[in-house]
Amino acid sequence: MEKLFNSKKTSDLTDEERDIEIVRLANLAKGDIEGFHCDKCNNKGEIHYVNRTERCSCMNVRYANKQLKDIGVDTSKTFDNFKVSNQYQKDLYDSARDFVKNDQSLFVGGQVGSGKTHACGAALIALIKLGHQCKYMKWKQDVIDLKRNKMDESYSKRINEIKNVEILYIDDLFKTTRGSMPTSADADLAYEIIDYRNSKSLKTIISCELYIQEIEEIDEAIASRITEMSVLLHVKRDKQRDNRK
Repeated sequence: MEKLFNSKKTSDLTDEERDIEIVRLANLAKGDIEGFHCDKCNNKGEIHYVNRTERCSCMNVRYANKQLKDIGVDTSKTFDNFKVSNQYQKDLYDSARDFVKNDQSLFVGGQVGSGKTHACGAALIALIKLGHQCKYMKWKQDVIDLKRNKMDESYSKRINEIKNVEILYIDDLFKTTRGSMPTSADADLAYEIIDYRNSKSLKTIISCELYIQEIEEIDEAIASRITEMSVLLHVKRDKQRDNRK
């Protein structure tokens, strides 16, 4: 059991006992980190020892919770509630699970509403909970904002965050309003992000309504980079696989 001392009589303590008492009082102090209560660090985020201070393990959980709150992906859709009732759903599930464990990127294309976003989002959530730095990019909305603000000084910061984040999930690549074709500006932006991440061997998840062969018709270089860096999974277009209906 930890030896306790009367801090009012520190003059009677040895140097070693005084150091122990200082550490004890430091650990008893209450911190101001919001969220759940941690008994180990008393919400300070760190634990004191004689001659050293260590980051409390609760900070990994706090960071993960903040990422999940800020990232924009639907946190209710996890591996635990992913429906597997046929082979293509099993392939989706297995591929997303494998992505969490290996170093390759993942491309999932094909049928709308087939569970692509659920599987990919579940992989991202699992990686966040493991302590990885992740970012979620909703292509249709984010690409509009990026193109609109390209001349703004904030553009470089935002595009660099997307290009350099440890793990990036691009949801609905080349999704456009009313099914129109992607513009050359869309293709240029996609190439800038995907080529950079491929060159740096950064893990990327891409979901898309197109097959890789259809992306090749838009831009061969983009399709080539995706193929080079990713495990490719295509869900055959079949309205019966649209789970939203």
